[in-house]
Amino acid sequence: MRRMMNLLLCVGAAVAFTGSAFAGTTLINTGNGLGVSVIAGGGTNASSDSPAWENALPNVIATAFNGTYTTAQTGVGSVGNGNITSSFQINGVAGGNLTLTRVQDTAASPVNLILDGSNAGGTGVTDSNWSDGTTSLDIEAKVSADTQNFGYEIGGVNHLLISPATTGLTYTGLHIGPGTFNWYDAISTGDTFYSNDANNTSSSGSAYTSEDHMVTFEVTQNGQALNGASATWLVCFEDTPFCSSDQDYQDLVVEIDATTIPVPAAAWMGLVTLAGVGTVLAFRRRQMA
Repeated sequence: MRRMMNLLLCVGAAVAFTGSAFAGTTLINTGNGLGVSVIAGGGTNASSDSPAWENALPNVIATAFNGTYTTAQTGVGSVGNGNITSSFQINGVAGGNLTLTRVQDTAASPVNLILDGSNAGGTGVTDSNWSDGTTSLDIEAKVSADTQNFGYEIGGVNHLLISPATTGLTYTGLHIGPGTFNWYDAISTGDTFYSNDANNTSSSGSAYTSEDHMVTFEVTQNGQALNGASATWLVCFEDTPFCSSDQDYQDLVVEIDATTIPVPAAAWMGLVTLAGVGTVLAFRRRQMA
């Protein structure tokens, strides 16, 4: 997907902290995610993003996690040009192989994917709409000459998280909610693509609301989510309208780790104290009886 024009960035180049949802969040540049930082600026240089493996999303993910992908896996279909496989495996990753399972796009009775991971893999759960929770984000891959800007929409308001989205950037302690929200990728071409394609917008006036520009995979390692999370997903964006797109879904790949918030020590002490008071009161009632 070579682009010969210099395009103006349509979204501000600073991380936007909007509202109390961002309390306690931290944006850091780790230089890498679980594996290595890959493909900043599009391929091997800023003017071309056509490495030999560009049209194979699993290979991009394998590179991001410092593993390998073998195309001869049983039951794995081709990836790219709109035919995104349902599951595949990344081998050779430190700590064990990764298994990626596709989250369905639609369902007869769709159910929001809950950000705490409590209904991951459940019947009717789709990646279109998500429900509130706490998460950490990691930009695993960016294979595009265009600038990508990652955020979420809730209640009709876009909240920009990482701009420009560059590999190795990590967002921690982010709480979203309450309510239903969508992830989005705002492109420097002026197009913005959402996990719920009904919200897609374009600078040209074409809404592209029937085009699904994000696919999601749940990721496990040895049967567990990554980094101690309750669930891990990769959301993978295609940044070009389908009329001129290779539909490789690797222009922006973001790791989402569902975070379980521990009860603070002070709160635990309070609970223990309350429990103790309840026990004493119950003992006294028995004595009086």
